[in-house]
Amino acid sequence: AFGTSQTQGTFLSDSKTEAYPFLLSNLTTNLATSSTGPNYPALCVQSMIGEEAVYDVIILEYYLHAPQGLLFLARRLRKRFPDAMIIFVKIWQPRHVTHTGTKQSFHSWVKQNIDPNVLFHSVEFNDAILATSEEDWYYMVHSDCDEAVESAAKAVNGYIYELPKDKTPRQAIIELKTWFAKDYRHLSDVGHAIVAEGLKDMIGNRGRKDKLGSWGTGDLCVSWHEDGNIDLDLEGDLHLATLESGNYVLEGHGGRFTILNPFATDHTLYLTYIAQTAPSEYPRTTVTLKDPTTQQLLRMDVELNPTTVAPGQSAKVTKIGVVPPGYTIVELHPMERKQFDFGLMGYSLSDDLATDFALFDH
Repeated sequence: AFGTSQTQGTFLSDSKTEAYPFLLSNLTTNLATSSTGPNYPALCVQSMIGEEAVYDVIILEYYLHAPQGLLFLARRLRKRFPDAMIIFVKIWQPRHVTHTGTKQSFHSWVKQNIDPNVLFHSVEFNDAILATSEEDWYYMVHSDCDEAVESAAKAVNGYIYELPKDKTPRQAIIELKTWFAKDYRHLSDVGHAIVAEGLKDMIGNRGRKDKLGSWGTGDLCVSWHEDGNIDLDLEGDLHLATLESGNYVLEGHGGRFTILNPFATDHTLYLTYIAQTAPSEYPRTTVTLKDPTTQQLLRMDVELNPTTVAPGQSAKVTKIGVVPPGYTIVELHPMERKQFDFGLMGYSLSDDLATDFALFDH
C-alpha cells in the first residue's frame, strides 16, 4: 500500500495491526508516509519496493495529492506488476465540509464556534452541529483531484474505492463521526475497519499473480527524513536538523554536497523538500550543479519554491537537471531570509520523466 498519513495509521494505538492495509492481509507491505504526495514514490518506487517483491493487490491513497504524479506512479507499478489489481482509494473527511454562510472550512468554523475543551466525539459537539441546519453545510468539490484519480485508474485498468458518506454533510458529521479521530481528519480504528471491509468486497478471492515486468533504467532515492541517516560530505552552512515531528531535514544558509550517479547512463536529479501553503515560512532557494573535477556548470540557478497548493505542510519535488554517471556537486543558495531555513528531505535519480511529470514543479 502507498498513501498518506491516513493509510499510515496516524492516531491509531497500533498502526501495524489496526491500519486498514493490515486488516486486509498479514502479508501487507505498508509504504505510506506522512506529508507526501505520489510524486516521491513515483520517482522512488523501485528503491522502495526492491527487486524481489511480488504484489497481487496494490493500493494507492493520494486523493487530495492526486495531481502531483499519481498517473506516473500508477504507470510504473503497472509496468512492473502487469497482472496486479490496482485500487485507488478516496477518503473524505469532515474537514472537507464548508459552512455555507461564512464560507469557512469545518475546521475554522469549529474553532470559532465551539469551545476548544469540547471534544469531537462528545454529546456537546453533536448538539452544536444539530443546532445548525442541513442548508448550512456543503461538501467541498475537488474536481482536479477527482479527474486525476479517474485518469490514473483508466490508464492502468484500475479500480476506485470511495469511503461512503451521507448525502448531507450535517448528517455525515453527526452519524459517521466515529469513523474519524479526534482531529476530524484522520480515520479512527472504526474508520479503518470500514475501509478494509469495502476493499475486501472489491478484491474478492483473488489468486496469486507472479508475473513481473521491468523497472526501466532504474532509480535511486536517498532520504534522511525518517531516520536521520545521511552519508554526505557537507560543506558550508548545512547541517542535519530535527523537526518537532521527530523527522529530519538538511538545513542551513547555503552550502554544497556531492552525490553519486551509480548508473551507466545519464539520470535526472530531483530534490525533495518541505513546502507550505502560501505564505510559506521557508525561503526560496536556487540549485546549481557542477562537475567536481572541472567545476564546469551542468545546471545553474534552478529555483526551489517552497510554496504548495496542498493544505498545510508537505513534501515538494522539483526536477533539477540531468547528471552524468559518477559524481556531481550540488550547491544550495537561499534567495531570502524567512522564519525557517530551507529544509531538504532527500534526493532522487531517475530516468528522464519530463513528459510524465508535466504536473511536477520544474
